[in-house]
Amino acid sequence: MPEKMKFEMEFMLRSSNKILFNSLSTADGLAEWFADEVSAKDDIFIFRWDGNEQRAKVISKKNNEHIKFQWEDEENTFFEFLIKTDPLTQEVALLITDFADEDEVEESKFLWNNQVNTLKQRLGA
Repeated sequence: MPEKMKFEMEFMLRSSNKILFNSLSTADGLAEWFADEVSAKDDIFIFRWDGNEQRAKVISKKNNEHIKFQWEDEENTFFEFLIKTDPLTQEVALLITDFADEDEVEESKFLWNNQVNTLKQRLGA
């Protein structure tokens, strides 16, 4: 199986870290923008899109700062949300790290842009 390429994206948001983190780390928050349906039990999240289901485990988390998920069926890949606040301007940036096959990186970035636009609308950001 070919190795996936890591890529990162950054988005500026007008939101508090606490409200943004809730949208990134809870089943209800993720269901508003990331997947059609999301459920969670302990550190296992179940994401559903168009009848397809994927499971991911939370492998790292620091409240109001970051959360990292690892897909159940993929050992060496993860997706991570990192919240950074500029100490001078108090601007909030969401950094997303993900992996995709080399020929699917641009499509994955396009999907993340669409999803984050939905997140911005939900947050009023």
